[in-house]
Amino acid sequence: MKVTAALNLHTSLTTSAGQGLSPVKLVEQLKKRKVQVAALTDVNTALNCPAFAVLCRSAGIAPLFGMEARAAAGARAVILFSDLETALSFSDAWYERLQPGSSGIPQYYVDEGGSILGSVAKPLNTDSTVPLPSLLRAVQQHRGIAIAAAGGETLPACMELDIGAHPLLCADGAVNLAAVRAAIAKLPAGTAVL
Repeated sequence: MKVTAALNLHTSLTTSAGQGLSPVKLVEQLKKRKVQVAALTDVNTALNCPAFAVLCRSAGIAPLFGMEARAAAGARAVILFSDLETALSFSDAWYERLQPGSSGIPQYYVDEGGSILGSVAKPLNTDSTVPLPSLLRAVQQHRGIAIAAAGGETLPACMELDIGAHPLLCADGAVNLAAVRAAIAKLPAGTAVL
């Protein structure tokens, strides 16, 4: 079975995403494109994932949660979890490894209605001090998926994932990460989600 997926989405919390791309607007765009599974992966944080979860589920989109982690020396990986709490916990620990400073641009996270819940102090659009192999091991220990950037190639904003005979959702309603892993394994070598 093939599903339409978007696996590396950013909101305005990621400074490079621009002003005004709230989780509400993002999910509206996904619904128009008939996306079936989507992952919010703001740079170095999962703080907008709770709003994304509520909005996706009400729109009939299966949500994944995570971030685009910037590791040491410019290495990057898209981190995906099917469990919101795991993504938030991982995000909190990752944030502690980011360099202090200020981005100079407000970095707000919001609720599903778009109301500001808070802001982050450290610049999100920066590299951490964690080497990529350490990041990949940590994601594996948390039963997530890490897709490291390789070869400079990127995937389109929306793509078809071939999940085969795997169900898209588990019995608890969470996205079946085994299905996503199987589909990612079928992608051309050197393809990155960044």
